[in-house]
Amino acid sequence: MGIINSSNIKVLKNNKDLNEYIKKSREAIMKKEYSKAKLLLKEALFLDSSNAEIENLLGVIEELLNNKKLAQNYYRAALAFDSTYIPAENNLKRISLDNSGIYKIDLG
Repeated sequence: MGIINSSNIKVLKNNKDLNEYIKKSREAIMKKEYSKAKLLLKEALFLDSSNAEIENLLGVIEELLNNKKLAQNYYRAALAFDSTYIPAENNLKRISLDNSGIYKIDLG
């Protein structure tokens, strides 16, 4: 993995395609390229600053980096933007309650 900077995502920036940013960030998360995923999601926030899916994915990254409190904040933000967004609800329940019965991180 090389250095991640804004020039690495120039093509996506030109397309202004929110869904592409989200798709690419999911792929980066699956490859454990968390810095790249964060950068993509921050760029996506410029296109839609109140998107539950983006906030959930930022929470997933923080949870995987063992930043549980920050992850909870992102999951709560996702639910504030869309109270019906099930992945954020599942993730918040799982991270908050040891006996939630939900064991897998939900990427949405």
